[in-house]
This record gives sequence, C-alpha cells and structure tokens, in this order.
Amino acid sequence: MNTIATNIRFPADEYRELKLLAFAQNQSTASLIRQAVSFYKKQKLSAKLQISLADRLKKTSLRIDVPVLELVKEGRRFE
Repeated sequence: MNTIATNIRFPADEYRELKLLAFAQNQSTASLIRQAVSFYKKQKLSAKLQISLADRLKKTSLRIDVPVLELVKEGRRFE
C-alpha cells in the first residue's frame, strides 16, 4: 500500500474519545480514522455524484483537462 503521512489536529477530548473507540474495537487510532475517511468518501463521491459532475462538464463549453475526481477532491465548483 502506497501511503502518505499527514498531521491532523483534534481537540483533546475528541482525540481521547477516538483512542477509546479504537481500543474498544481492537484497532489503532490511525486505522479507525482511515476507516472513517473511507466511509465518508464513499458517501460523498458516490457513482451518482460522479456521473452528475461528468454530465455537467460535458454540457459546458469549457473543456478542462483535469479528471473529474481530481476536481472534486480539490473542491472546485462547476459554475
């Protein structure tokens, strides 16, 4: 697995709760956070959203040479 290290800051009380939850599930805090991000990503980048964005790009006269998923990751708007 090709990974990138990052630094995320949490309020102390939330971090303690994350550590407790990870311990209760017998997994690392990092693993728990990766799992949560993966779940969130699947919810937000559903196939329906991807198709909708692709259709909107096709309908515009402006052609962008960047894949739709990259635009979505960057949070660009199509207006």
